[in-house]
Amino acid sequence: MSGAVLPIVWADPVLRLLDQRVLPHELSYLDCQSAEDVASAIHGMAVRGAPAIGIAAAYALAAAVRRDCEADRVAGVFASHVEALGERLI
Repeated sequence: MSGAVLPIVWADPVLRLLDQRVLPHELSYLDCQSAEDVASAIHGMAVRGAPAIGIAAAYALAAAVRRDCEADRVAGVFASHVEALGERLI
C-alpha cells in the first residue's frame, strides 16, 4: 500500500498527525511529542472528523499514561493526572 496517505501514524514515541489545514495543496504532518501537542492539534483544527479526533486523543492518552504518568503512579496521583489529560483532550 505504498503511496497511501495515512492520517495518523504511531512512530513511537511520536504521534504523526496529518495536518488537514493544508490539504489538498500540501501534504504535511505534525509530530506530537505529548498529549498537549495532540490537544493543540485538535483544537487548532489540524485534526478533523470525529473518528480521527477520537483516535488521536486515545493515542495521546495511552502514550501519556505509558510515559508521563510513571512518577504519578508512585506518588499516588495517577488517576487525577489521567483524568486531567482526558479532560484537556475532550
